[in-house]
Amino acid sequence: MESVNFTGLASEPSYILPSETLKPFDAIAHLLNTTTRRQAATRHDPGTAEKAAATLIASILLNAGLDAGHDLVAVFERTIFATLQWIRATSDPIATIDELLPEFGPENRVSPLEVHRTTVAGMVPEMTRAEMDQVMGDQYVEQMQSLEDTGAKSPLVALAIDNTTQRVSTEHPNGSFSPVKVGGKGTWEDGFKYPTIMDTTHLLFVGCHHEDHYPKVKGRAPALPPAVLDLQEKVATVKRAGSRAAVIEGDRDYFKGDLFAAAGQGLFDPGADPRDWPRLVVPVKFGPEKERFTWDILLDDSQPAVFKDYIKCAPPPAPGPGSASGGMFEQDDDGTFWAPYACVALVGEWGKAKSQDLAEVREQAKEVQDGIEACDHDIEATETTYVEHLEEATGEEGKKPNYGKGAKRKKFHDEEDERLYLECYRLRDERNKWDEKKAALMLLVAFIAVSLRPGEHPAAHPNTFMALARDYRQRWGIENGFKVVKWAFLRKVRDTRPRRRQFNMMLGMLLCNYWHNTRLRELLESCRKVTWNKKNYDNRRPWIRRKLEKDMHDATTARGFLIRLLEVGLQSLIQKMFKGA
Repeated sequence: MESVNFTGLASEPSYILPSETLKPFDAIAHLLNTTTRRQAATRHDPGTAEKAAATLIASILLNAGLDAGHDLVAVFERTIFATLQWIRATSDPIATIDELLPEFGPENRVSPLEVHRTTVAGMVPEMTRAEMDQVMGDQYVEQMQSLEDTGAKSPLVALAIDNTTQRVSTEHPNGSFSPVKVGGKGTWEDGFKYPTIMDTTHLLFVGCHHEDHYPKVKGRAPALPPAVLDLQEKVATVKRAGSRAAVIEGDRDYFKGDLFAAAGQGLFDPGADPRDWPRLVVPVKFGPEKERFTWDILLDDSQPAVFKDYIKCAPPPAPGPGSASGGMFEQDDDGTFWAPYACVALVGEWGKAKSQDLAEVREQAKEVQDGIEACDHDIEATETTYVEHLEEATGEEGKKPNYGKGAKRKKFHDEEDERLYLECYRLRDERNKWDEKKAALMLLVAFIAVSLRPGEHPAAHPNTFMALARDYRQRWGIENGFKVVKWAFLRKVRDTRPRRRQFNMMLGMLLCNYWHNTRLRELLESCRKVTWNKKNYDNRRPWIRRKLEKDMHDATTARGFLIRLLEVGLQSLIQKMFKGA
């Protein structure tokens, strides 16, 4: 391309290219032109080093890779191109430039593209938690309609409920703070907790709100638990979007009797046919009894992999979960209700462990148990012999070895004393190895609780509950969603007001929903070039998401989506200026 010489300029606009600021840029470009003996000399077109420097700086600015940096530079290039086109399309391009040039000048107090940060902060609406939650629900319905237009909306969805947290540091904490663990840390900090519900079939957030601590009002009968009310609302939102919630999945924090009682009475979807009630699927939360419970299951061949169990559900004074059991729940003499659920023992379903059959693991468990019992017998016999021999040799009361508590003996009365002492330690080491094998086997087993419907027994249809338990891994979609929101769509904020923080979180989730919608439509378009009727969900189990991204890798990234959004916004602002010129 030939260079163009501009003449007739009265003066150079020095404010556009300040020399002091340009020096670091030129230094980076010069550095990129450096060649060493370890790389082949490559001839580049003039200006290539400067373009590469711009891409590097953009990547650093975004805290991302070179692809994102390239995309950001391309935004400016395309925006300049579009601007030149709009100038050329006017009746008098020179007059248009003369008219708009002062608008972009640094002396103009009202910028055409930017506003002060205080203006942006002041425009954040003072919405209540319920209003922001409603905004997310309305956007979810809108996105589902968009997916329906492209044949990507599933008739059944899986909902996942979980909490995401933010750390807050302030000298003046208030009652809205909660003790939270942020980023998997082991320490508790002051922060905010946001119970969130996500449609993991389409990877769309349905709702999120800040959890506060409300004082109890005397004389007022408690309503349904907040989690039940929240799930009721989100299940209704899914129905408003034209689908139906098939399962609701949560982590161990949601292994609660009130939730299973609500699921067993259809309170998540009031008025629906009992056959359509959403299933609640969560891991069983154990206390100190977990090891004994797991080992007993592995040693008991008569216990099936799917069995019926109960969780305590204390009903509130007013009608609520468990108070109208209709014979479904058991009740103690003290008035405590026990809600039934199907307990499913899964073996090797997650992590790096290979999937194994429960019967196979039980055979290994019996072998380990036999080894433990034989080893305990040998240890007891050897320790008894050792103590008797020690008493005979010393004439004093003998004691068993300390097994690591203090230094080992180095002096012995005779060879038999030394042999018995070392044999005790050898057997103890062998016992520890059996314990390690026992612990490894128990780690293979996970217990998943699935809610029951009236008159239902898990023994009648064990495969149904086994499949629902295996589907639990889909809940991890909400964990990945939290990571994406915090990594790509959540801006840094110092405000400690809960509503401002929730607005920031809501905005990130709204953007994440828009991105997932765009990405899903792109993935389907690519897949349907190969298979014309490709679906993004399983035809037989429509709430199960197909991971199309594993086969197609050309979908828009999160940062690429934001860069494209910025480009469209800037070009829209400039275009409006030309329309008014």
